Amino acid sequence: MTGQAVAFDGHQDMRVEAAYAPIRRLFETSRDFVVSHISVTAPNSVWLFTPEGDCHQLAAEEASFATLAFFQTLCSALSDLRGAGFSADNPVLRCDGPDGRRFRCVLGAGVSTSIAVSVSDPSRIDGQVHDETD
Repeated sequence: MTGQAVAFDGHQDMRVEAAYAPIRRLFETSRDFVVSHISVTAPNSVWLFTPEGDCHQLAAEEASFATLAFFQTLCSALSDLRGAGFSADNPVLRCDGPDGRRFRCVLGAGVSTSIAVSVSDPSRIDGQVHDETD
């Protein structure tokens, strides 16, 4: 079941919402650029990408949430809701977040920095922001 793909069915679990809130905020915070993709490459190392491919590293204070413990909690919450089997023995999770964004995570010994996370917004592609009618 490593990397099992799971999808939300619209049920919003409070634990998942609370755990996912810092990720959602990164997409929704007002900036002078549109965020289409988030990459976490190490604890407290968060990169925001635009649809055009530009990248911006978050300041240490704003990235301080991005710890191994944070992602273990988030992945456990997502996995528990969807029965994905995320654990120390299976530290890989692929699913859609509660907001429909694509969430990919590998934690622990399988990654040299202990964290590799990717969250992308499929509605923000090709250098444009697409609404649901596009």
